[in-house]
Amino acid sequence: MKLEAAITGRAWVTPLGSDLAAVSAQIDAGVPGEIELVQDPLAKRPLRLMRVPSGLVAEVSRLPRLRRSSAISLYAVEAALRAVEMAGSAVGRTAVIVAVSSASVVYTHRFYRRIVEEGARGASPALFPETVHNAPASHVAAALGIDGASYTLVGDGTVGFSALHMAAGLLRMDEADRCVVVGAEEVDVITAEAYRTWRFGGVYSEGAGAVVLERAGGLKITTHPGTPFTTRTAAAAALDNVLDVMEAEPDLVVYGASAGEIGRLEQRELAARGLLGVSLRQSLGDALGAASLFQIIQAVNRLDSGKRALVCGLGINLQAGAAALYAES
Repeated sequence: MKLEAAITGRAWVTPLGSDLAAVSAQIDAGVPGEIELVQDPLAKRPLRLMRVPSGLVAEVSRLPRLRRSSAISLYAVEAALRAVEMAGSAVGRTAVIVAVSSASVVYTHRFYRRIVEEGARGASPALFPETVHNAPASHVAAALGIDGASYTLVGDGTVGFSALHMAAGLLRMDEADRCVVVGAEEVDVITAEAYRTWRFGGVYSEGAGAVVLERAGGLKITTHPGTPFTTRTAAAAALDNVLDVMEAEPDLVVYGASAGEIGRLEQRELAARGLLGVSLRQSLGDALGAASLFQIIQAVNRLDSGKRALVCGLGINLQAGAAALYAES
């Protein structure tokens, strides 16, 4: 079932920076993010990673709660704070929904490495809280002073669409008056090598995107719960299902185009429907948990008054997701 809400605030932390206008212009110009070649003993050949400049989260990293936090939590908190600042003073009950893929994988590896090297005594109580998937959501809620509903969704590059739909559902059921939706990812060399082994390829990247949803007051968004597909031949039907969010021909299409066969399949299916659009992969890499929020934010950045946008994607875990945006005149 499709649901509707309004986007009243947005922000991102990307490999190209965090300024909405500047990063959006670089994406339009096809400016690629800086690729770092990393050699690791577990990797068969150098890995291509796209990292967020550390200076973008320097301020939040000094917050007492975040001094020992993994990068994904820093990105999530920074994006959430900026999005809420744009949305303005909170009205009523606020919920937090964070979408992740690999989650706090860097600290997880660090935690278990110490156990392997030092035995049970090496288990660090300072690291353990950061290994759980809902650590970023906890930090976001604390930074915003929210003691209400807090959720973490785990998935592929389409998980952000699911998070947006869940947020719209909470608003519709009157479980919240405002939802802060964050998609976040952090790069890790072991995970990057695993994705490459699974033929994901591409440039593994990181960052966070955040939007604030309310019942009214901003740009209109129509969400979809997403559709799984078990085989690649079923992807076309799954994509048709999620494209039902559009009530009219879109003026702008922002698609996922992840690396590998799934991305090529997505592009072919969209082209067959005459939906030629733009992808953020060249500029922002394959950001997985943050990917669909990046797409949504760029669509909002580029959507003129009275126009419609379609944002969609196929994920490597065989999930189709989409959302439709409309900028009222």
